Amino acid sequence: MLWRLMHKNISVADVNIDDTGNISKIIEVHDYTHAPYISIKNEQLDIEALKAWWNNRVIPDNRDGLKNIVEMFGHISVKTLLKSNYALSLSDQYWIQPERENIRWSDVNFFDNEFSPDIGNLLFGKLPDATNNQINFMSPDITTEGVLKKKWKIIGHGRYLLKVPGWWNLQTILNEILATAICNRIGIDHVPYNIFMEKEQIACICPNFITNSTELIGAWQIRNASKRSNSISEYEHYVTELEKLGIKDARLKIGMMLSLDYIIANNDRHFNNFGVIRNAETLEWLNVAPIFDCGNSLCSNITYITENTLNQSKPFRTKHPEQIKFVEDFSWLDFKKLDGIEDYFARLLSYINDSFISDTKKKQICRVLRNRINDLEAYVTALPK
Repeated sequence: MLWRLMHKNISVADVNIDDTGNISKIIEVHDYTHAPYISIKNEQLDIEALKAWWNNRVIPDNRDGLKNIVEMFGHISVKTLLKSNYALSLSDQYWIQPERENIRWSDVNFFDNEFSPDIGNLLFGKLPDATNNQINFMSPDITTEGVLKKKWKIIGHGRYLLKVPGWWNLQTILNEILATAICNRIGIDHVPYNIFMEKEQIACICPNFITNSTELIGAWQIRNASKRSNSISEYEHYVTELEKLGIKDARLKIGMMLSLDYIIANNDRHFNNFGVIRNAETLEWLNVAPIFDCGNSLCSNITYITENTLNQSKPFRTKHPEQIKFVEDFSWLDFKKLDGIEDYFARLLSYINDSFISDTKKKQICRVLRNRINDLEAYVTALPK
């Protein structure tokens, strides 16, 4: 079926989307400059790169709760759901317009219009009533990345993302709160997370940092926009790409992210959970995106804490002691502002019953946090002046 890929009100290209939900062909290009960033190659719209962008747009196959949707609708291709909500997202301004249908951006976008809670409720295990088996697919939950159980909520006039981990990984919620507190103390731009109760389930919630005139360009798109020379590191390649785009203080801001990740022993800073904010209308590159998604930290998904597990890192090196060497400027980091942060975290951990995280592990995690701050301070102090 023919669909028109749109960027707000701008026609990008006519594409064919097959019955499995895959983009199979580009029929006609209208404005390649407004195409998804990763898909522009040599001032043309590249079909393989466009497919990669499209495949990255839908709920991942390993999303917690996805089986509820698959069981209800049979063995569907998850990408077919993109046609049901016009591929609309709360992370950018792209969407698809059906052939011969006069649908306007202003009428359907999720920034300005309400959306259905049905998909989010299904992901959270709430099945529809037997007497009313109709599902409204107009939901940004179809185009939200990540494996944790999550859904979007409208609160007042704002859009908020709610995340609920499995009972085995409740610490991820409190890690988000901890990261918020650390960023507040030492001045790192971040998305603020708060504790939220979702029908007696402990969860965390954060506001959408994208507006109806901005969009998040994922780090994976920046990274893959050009081929990396074998003579430079992944870090240098990525930061150089940011500098080419005119991002101010790119090295400083990526250094802040790597410093935070060292402190909290984040083992999952992959190229899908950081990036850059762009003006969706002018295509002006605005800034590095605020820090978000810090849940997989401090061995939250590991039973036995060892030096090796603590030092596992992404995305530029596999070990934190190696990755932190990329940071060139620590002048912004005042370690005194982190005094007592381990006591704050201990109070957070008290929210979790000892049957989920033992008291022994809680104390160990807090000691680890203080030790990592001390280790980073010792490393910085020993650097040549």
